[in-house]
Amino acid sequence: MPHPVYLLDLRTVREPARQWLTASRPTTEIGTVWPAPEADTSLLVSSDLHVHFHHVDGARLLPAEGRGAPDAECRVAT
Repeated sequence: MPHPVYLLDLRTVREPARQWLTASRPTTEIGTVWPAPEADTSLLVSSDLHVHFHHVDGARLLPAEGRGAPDAECRVAT
């Protein structure tokens, strides 16, 4: 695994990669809504940067005492 994390600045991509990134392709965006519908998206039109992580894990809730109102003191679970 030579590159577990990398960042690609799509604003600086040159041909022929630029042409490939301009084409719309089936894309699933994982954000605040799940399941997210698949849509055809052009990466070059929709994004400035692409961040790739070789491995990711699911999010975990903080313990109840660590959750509170948005203005409450926040702690990060480790």
